[in-house]
Amino acid sequence: MEKTQELFKAYNDVMTSGFAAFNTGMQQSNTLITGMMDANVKLVESSQQFAQSSVKYGEAYMEWLLDTTKGMAPNAGA
Repeated sequence: MEKTQELFKAYNDVMTSGFAAFNTGMQQSNTLITGMMDANVKLVESSQQFAQSSVKYGEAYMEWLLDTTKGMAPNAGA
């Protein structure tokens, strides 16, 4: 009977430590997933800002180009 109790206790200890390790792993995994999701949100926001900046740059360049070509027209000063 004593050997059975020792075996059961050893089994219980192994299972308890296994579950504890599993829970720790799951917590670390959840932390990693949350971090990745936050990083993806920041990446999307950054990409949107880049796209908006690119559009503004393109508009400013086209305006400058139009003003420059108007100044080169033969009757620009008339």
